[in-house]
Amino acid sequence: MSLSPRLSLRQREQILEAVRKIVPPDFLQEIWLFGSRAQPNEKGGDIDLWIECTAESLIDPLWSRKLRLELELSLGEQKIDLIFSGPEPEILDRQKKAFLRTIRQKRVSLWKKSLTS
Repeated sequence: MSLSPRLSLRQREQILEAVRKIVPPDFLQEIWLFGSRAQPNEKGGDIDLWIECTAESLIDPLWSRKLRLELELSLGEQKIDLIFSGPEPEILDRQKKAFLRTIRQKRVSLWKKSLTS
């Protein structure tokens, strides 16, 4: 799926810069946009991001708060939803598994770690 026309190149760059400031590069695997901004024909203005790390156990609980603040500084005040996970989210709840399965079908990759990095 190509980059959503509902997220400008500048906004994409600001998101990537903010994530890289908060999440150590060795821990970062992929950054996904999901929700209405990933779907060109849907309405809605919030930004939904899924940050995939190399392992769930490496995720710092403070990253979410720090990243929201960083994104607010660069993008301006707006609603931002964040999900941090490992490659295989350790979620046991059936409802959450179904939610993540739906997200996976409609997400757009903003950045992915290359094999050489």
